[in-house]
Parts: sequence; structure tokens; C-alpha cells
Amino acid sequence: MNKKIISVVLSLALLTVAMVGCGSSTNSSIAEYNGKEIPVGIYISNQLNTLQQILQILPKDGLLDQTLGEETVRQVIQDGGKEFIMSYAAVETEFERLALELDETELTATLAEFDRAWEIEKEQMENLGIGKESMQGVITNNMKADMLFDAYYTEGGERAVSEEEIQAYYNENFTRALIIQLPKHVDGALLEGDALVARQAEIDAVYARAEAGEDLFTILKEQAVLNGQVIPEEVKEADAEAIIAKEGSGFPQELVTELFDTAVMGEVALFSSTEVDVIYQVRDLNSDAGYYDAYKDNMLFQMKYDEFLEGLQKTAEEIGVKINEDAVKEFSPEELLKRM
Repeated sequence: MNKKIISVVLSLALLTVAMVGCGSSTNSSIAEYNGKEIPVGIYISNQLNTLQQILQILPKDGLLDQTLGEETVRQVIQDGGKEFIMSYAAVETEFERLALELDETELTATLAEFDRAWEIEKEQMENLGIGKESMQGVITNNMKADMLFDAYYTEGGERAVSEEEIQAYYNENFTRALIIQLPKHVDGALLEGDALVARQAEIDAVYARAEAGEDLFTILKEQAVLNGQVIPEEVKEADAEAIIAKEGSGFPQELVTELFDTAVMGEVALFSSTEVDVIYQVRDLNSDAGYYDAYKDNMLFQMKYDEFLEGLQKTAEEIGVKINEDAVKEFSPEELLKRM
């Protein structure tokens, strides 16, 4: 599947940390809706997943009182966990309302992969009171969320998005360019002094050739070799062109802004920064429909993801999902952090 509404973690190491102590808990469910209960393990695993992601960017000491945007880390983890549970209930409800069915082949294969992982430390995890069914519930809910999204927004869906809308989104949020990167560092260390002066002279000479009309693809292959890379002979120029998203492209944001705001299609230009200079030429985004066709589903997901989540929260409110606040207090971010 190309898109994931819920981050499913099959790592048993994560599960072990996530579920420690659940066996002795008096709170077996985190919420109830329509006469159904949601196991507390689902809530805990979501909180821990968020916590581990945050630990990749913030230090552990005093973590929960640090801020992300306008919220403390504590709020982000706890509020996110509650929102997840609300979404979980909404997905289950809407999936049933629309009479959707999971693909049995895909479901069987996915759960078989989980079963193999589970069996590695089954005894240890059962001694910790870990519920296998809870994790299976997360997996199947994730698959249902994907199907529900399609049932809403793809052709024939309740909120179907037209081809014209997707194409307009593509044209607004993506550009196409041939990019020649000319680094100013060696083994991660920025060039300085005479070495930097010499490198800048090399870059200026390459740019002069490009500006004079020399074939850019030839220059690209030449520079790739100098940078220790090889472009196979079968690669065509169109294949070497980059499709660049307005957000999250991986290129320097200043370059991306320039490509979208000031670059003129067909003109050779030079972008300069401390770490790298870039010779580029913006080209016709729609000259090759291959990328658009291949990633249309992903673009639809980007267009409607936030709306989809907002709708799930609204549905959860309508069906009256009731959060078990005692469980929220028991399985707080502080407790989870202690177990890590």
C-alpha cells in the first residue's frame, strides 16, 4: 500500500516496552463506543511510537516539558494518543457503515508476517501481559483506514476528487528540472581558503559552459563521474530530470523556493549556497505523464489527508466515543518514559 494512516510497528522490542505492566492493570480498555471496547494496548503502542519519534529529535532529559510548536511533548503524546483512539473507532464504524471488506489475501499475508515476528518472543511477551489481539487490531484498522480513504475520495466515492482537481494540485505543488549539483565539501568537511577558491573557479567554469548552451545532460554525467557516481548508459535525459515537490523535497528550501517562484522555464540558472552550488534548468512538468500516473494516488492522499483525519474526529464525536480517563492517567507519558 502506498499510503499509511496509522504507523504500524511490528518490532517486538517496541512491543515489549510498550506493554510492560499491562497484565496487572485494572484498566483493560482505553475507550468504548457503540457497545464496543478498545484495548488499552492500542493506545499505549500509539503513544510509544510517537515518543520514540520525538526522541530522535529531542534529548531524553526533561523531554516531556520541552515544546514542539505551541505544545509540550507531554501534550503532543497524550493528545495524539486520544485522537488516534477516536480515529480508530471512527474507522471501524465507517468501514462497517459502507459495508467494506478487507482483501483476504493481503490480510492473510500481513498477519502471517506479524505472527512470525510474534512467535520469536511469544513466551516473554505473554508473561508481560501483552495482548496479541490488540496489535492485530492496529494492523487491521490501518488497512481499513486505507480502504476507507479510497471509498471516500477515489472515483465513484462519496467525496470523489476529479481528475482536474488532482492535475491542478500537481501543477501547483510540483516542478520538473534537470539538476546538476556541484558540492563544496569533501568527506563532509566544507572547503576553505585556497581549496574553496579553486573549487568555485571550477564551478564557475562549468556554469559558463552550461550557460553557453553546452548539453546539460552531458555535463550532468561528467560531474556525476567526478563525484564518484556513474549514470548507466541506458538512462535517458528525461529519466535524470528531477520531479521536485514544493514541500519535503530533500533539496535546500532556498533552491526549491527559487525553482517555484523565480525560475524561468528553459533558462539555465545557478543557485549558490555554502555547501553546494546547483546548475538547473526548469522543464515542462507535464512533458512525461509517467510520474503523474505513478504517483496520482499519493497526491490524492496529500490533498485530502488532513480533511480525512478531521472527518474521522467528527465521526468519533457523533458516535460518542468515551475515553477512559483513568487509563489515560495510568498509562501516562511519564510512565512510558520510565520503561524505556
